[in-house]
Amino acid sequence: MKFEKLSENKLRITLNIRDLADKDIDYHSFMSNSVDTQKLFLDMLEKAEEEVTSETIGVIDIEVHDDDSK
Repeated sequence: MKFEKLSENKLRITLNIRDLADKDIDYHSFMSNSVDTQKLFLDMLEKAEEEVTSETIGVIDIEVHDDDSK
């Protein structure tokens, strides 16, 4: 899991398949509204606040991209 502050109000969180596997979540579960996925998002937000900003994160816009680089 990698965090990158793009601007004052924009943050990029990069996950890979291993990050999901560490949480026992597969790609299809991640794309659904499962309880495990919700817990993962909350965990990501907590880590983002710790690593990137001490401010409370407000509005969230989520973009999902397939990483074609192998």
